[in-house]
Amino acid sequence: MANNGTSPLPKSWPIPNEAVLGYALYLVINATSLWGGVFPFFPADFHTEQTTFAFEITQSISFLAAFLATAIGAYRYPQFLRRSLIVAGGVPLSVGAFCLIAALYLPVFKMAFVVAGGILLGVGGAGFSFAWQRYFAAEEPEAGNFYLLSGALIAPVIFFCLYVVPIAVRVYLVPLIMVPLCGLCAVLSTRRIDFSQSQFEDVPREHPRVYLRVIQDHWRSALAVGALGFASGMVRAGAISDISMGDATNIASMIGTGVAAGLMLGLWMHRTYAIDSERVFLVLFPIAAICLLAFPLVPANHLFVMAGIVYMIFTFAFTVMLLQCAQISRDRGVNQGFVFGFFGSIVYTFQNVGFIFGYASHMALPVSVDDSFATALAGTFVLALALYFVRGGARTNDVSASVFRPDDVEFRAMKSAAQNPPESRKDAEPDETSTSAVKPARKNAEIQEKPDQQSLPLERSVEPLLDEPSHGDAPKARDRISLRCKELQERYRLTNRETEIMEAIVRGNSVARIAEIFFISENTVRTHSKHIYRKLDVHRRQDIINMIDKMC
Repeated sequence: MANNGTSPLPKSWPIPNEAVLGYALYLVINATSLWGGVFPFFPADFHTEQTTFAFEITQSISFLAAFLATAIGAYRYPQFLRRSLIVAGGVPLSVGAFCLIAALYLPVFKMAFVVAGGILLGVGGAGFSFAWQRYFAAEEPEAGNFYLLSGALIAPVIFFCLYVVPIAVRVYLVPLIMVPLCGLCAVLSTRRIDFSQSQFEDVPREHPRVYLRVIQDHWRSALAVGALGFASGMVRAGAISDISMGDATNIASMIGTGVAAGLMLGLWMHRTYAIDSERVFLVLFPIAAICLLAFPLVPANHLFVMAGIVYMIFTFAFTVMLLQCAQISRDRGVNQGFVFGFFGSIVYTFQNVGFIFGYASHMALPVSVDDSFATALAGTFVLALALYFVRGGARTNDVSASVFRPDDVEFRAMKSAAQNPPESRKDAEPDETSTSAVKPARKNAEIQEKPDQQSLPLERSVEPLLDEPSHGDAPKARDRISLRCKELQERYRLTNRETEIMEAIVRGNSVARIAEIFFISENTVRTHSKHIYRKLDVHRRQDIINMIDKMC
């Protein structure tokens, strides 16, 4: 039954599920064996410089290779990656962890086991990372963001609880308990994924312009996080010769993840806001630059503090990047593996280069030269270069620039939703005598599958939606239709992209025309239309027009 009223849908916090626990365990697994640090729960005599470097370089390269392969595979063979990610992640993770354990007991083959463990842990970590990112992207935005942030919030608690476990037991927890439990949670979560969504049904090679547009719109965001990754890579290089530096990166990665999740969840409770990787980079840039420039000035026994802060900043930005990748996949209906692979490939390339540079400078510089100067100069230079591109990425004033902006991660305040009371049914009844705000579109009762020659021209059908928004700013309504669509967005908690599509539908544009305007596939337009109709509890375009007509 169509909802001819304007009462908002009741909304509350999503109910936590096994995905929260599973993702938290995955982050802890990462922090104990991957990019969070190096061998945090292994005996001190295991941390030789040769062993640590061999593990780091093989793990980092295999991790990056997995991201590159997934991005290419998602574009060329999208169906192949739909259901194989959990096995591709769980098996290598378990076997890789056992390889490290074997290196403890078979010192003769220590280096071989360490190298094998690095490769397997890199591939397995990437596989699990894509599996969880796919799940969050498949959920409704509010649910997916909540599950991801909740998992990130409890991960530090689990991580620090490991410190009360005897060290002889800790090394066995990852392969015997954490990885299987994480895999089980991933399997249960995957069963609830609706693979009929456009992002899973999408065949990238059928509309390459959509994917090219994603790259054009978001390479600056990936570069911004990558610059912070470069700094974190140099910090990782310091952990090779200093165990305290490795411990600092482990602890900082967990604290940074928890702080990022806690801040975003806390703000979400009370206010509506939107973020993206570039804006977060602009906030974090001065903090990271100050920390890097302070490296030569800080006593050697306190460098781990600066290193921890730098790594904390990186994990903060990386958490936002995860949310944004999921949002891009939902909004544009593009393959999640491609989006996350594209971002991750850039970020981890920068981190690997930073790691190699940091290690090379430590080995090549004379003893009299402090390599912290090289760290400070190189890290600050890369950050400044990224700042130049991010700040220089202002859009032009053409029509497409006013429509296409970075896909913000949207958080609509839960508190305000609970306090917004439904309107009376009397007010909800349509007024047949009211003056229509959208009379030109009344003859289009449904979205037309063929190009609609009667639809409003591009300048009229799109520009009223946006008023030349600056980078990341919310669009400004310019006529009555836009204003009322924005009101519906607030009442029914539509996303920005759903609101744009709804307005284009009301203005009489066909599916093909909307796909052309927003650089998305026609199937993605239909998916967004279904979400709009479901949230508004309507079945036709005319029902939305009726809702807009009667609004005061």
